[in-house]
Amino acid sequence: MDKHSPAATAVISVNYKNAPVTLRCLEALLQLDGAPGTIVIVNNGSEENAPFLQKNWSELAKRYHRTPPIVCHENDPFPVKGDVLLLLKTNGGFSAGNNAALRRLYFTRNECGLFWLLNNDAFPQSDALTALCERAKPHGEHQAGIIGSTLVYAADPSRTQCAGGGTVSPHTGVTRFAAGGKALAAVMRMNSLDVEKNLDYINGASLLIRREVLDAIGFLPDEYFLYFEDVDMCTAAKRAGFKLGWAKQSVVLHMEGASHGDGGGIRGKTPAKPRIIEYYSTRNRLWFIKKFYPKNLPIALAGVLYSLGLKLCRRHWGNLGIIIQAARDAMRGKMRDFHAE
Repeated sequence: MDKHSPAATAVISVNYKNAPVTLRCLEALLQLDGAPGTIVIVNNGSEENAPFLQKNWSELAKRYHRTPPIVCHENDPFPVKGDVLLLLKTNGGFSAGNNAALRRLYFTRNECGLFWLLNNDAFPQSDALTALCERAKPHGEHQAGIIGSTLVYAADPSRTQCAGGGTVSPHTGVTRFAAGGKALAAVMRMNSLDVEKNLDYINGASLLIRREVLDAIGFLPDEYFLYFEDVDMCTAAKRAGFKLGWAKQSVVLHMEGASHGDGGGIRGKTPAKPRIIEYYSTRNRLWFIKKFYPKNLPIALAGVLYSLGLKLCRRHWGNLGIIIQAARDAMRGKMRDFHAE
């Protein structure tokens, strides 16, 4: 089997209390031109969703002539073949959910050469996986270890969320999407290698990993709970010598934050950040700088103080306390689950 083909690809998507959206993602996967070898849906501490997911997935599988999923609890032996509905008792966050599947697939499915992490609120077009796999094939000096898709807004598919991923400041940890907000038609005319040269990370909503990357750096960092896992992993991969790639023709519609209330619209046109997002984005950004660029931590902290000052000037009182708490937790290494408070 070609290790860089859809048949050698395992797709992982995490569900957290949003089964209807997850089933829409699943149906998009079943409609792909190149069928993935394995699909794993991780039910991340959402016990009430499990029967609904199993029933409807089985019906979809019959409709698309695919074997129904095997239900696997977290302490069960992982099946050596077939699609899997993996039931976890608790919600350990984005990384924990993906890693639960990644580890099992890595050690039990030697035929899997590629692992596609796909958000449950992301809906790939029919040739999206084929394009990712094509970019994952050997390309000489341009061989990529982690590859991203062209993400477009589900609310407006003519506008691009990002071309593969984006950049991250080593001083403040602030991230910027590549080609964010640009017309899709214009993005499709961009030179892929020019975009790739500037990528610091691949957006975790659609992130394809070659097995060799896992061999070298292991699985997703699990301390973040939500946000920045993709930035951390890609930074570690680049430091290990791997390049990042953009599969331009792999177009994926993204609702952006369906599981935690973060919009689904276009950036700049959504309401102020909910407290949970303000907390994780601030804390995890500081933790990332502390982990990879510790000498720049004073600059990153100054950036947080500047942000607080702007909010005071604009009389945006709502999230001041949560930002301070996030910064304090990052400095103490208290990488807690915000929901647990």
